[in-house]
Amino acid sequence: MPRPPGTKNREFEQKRDALLDQVERRLSEPDGHRAGIRALANAAGVTYPTLKHYFGDRDAIVSALLTQRAEGAKRYLQQMASTKLPFQDSVFEAAMFLAGAAGAERFRALHEIGLREGLRQPATARTYLVSILEPTIAALETRLTLHINNGEMRNSSTRIAALSLISPIYVSMLHQHGLGGLDLRPLDFMQLARELAANFIRAYASSQ
Repeated sequence: MPRPPGTKNREFEQKRDALLDQVERRLSEPDGHRAGIRALANAAGVTYPTLKHYFGDRDAIVSALLTQRAEGAKRYLQQMASTKLPFQDSVFEAAMFLAGAAGAERFRALHEIGLREGLRQPATARTYLVSILEPTIAALETRLTLHINNGEMRNSSTRIAALSLISPIYVSMLHQHGLGGLDLRPLDFMQLARELAANFIRAYASSQ
């Protein structure tokens, strides 16, 4: 008896998603950038031809992972982009949101994979920028634009302002976890977020 229409495609996507979960674990390991496609297939518990059938070459696997995770993050970015809070509360909420995300293992792994792989492969770098990093910056820009339009924040480049809030958190995330700084000089991410937010508010609050 033939399968109902769409069943085969659904099963294909489910298998593909399961493989990406396994591949992500291997890529997030310290030497993940050195793992070739056969090593990734072994980590996923499938043969090299199977992994190639579902994705193509190694770079396509990484790009598929970044794209899939970006799709899952859209609702969080929508939360970042929209707020009814006043300027000060909104900035504190955004900073805490980013710091909380930086403390999540899967979030960190995704950015570490994007950076490690992107620095060696321009196509992957493009995927990371377009799918993950730029949408995060743009979501915060959208929130800040609301405050400028409300007269709560001084008129300025929302892109530069967003980067000034995001960058210290991301650098600290890499310092603490990707580079091992947690053992060398631990950092309280919530304190970092609070101080960043306070400094941001002093710098950008409208004088009106």
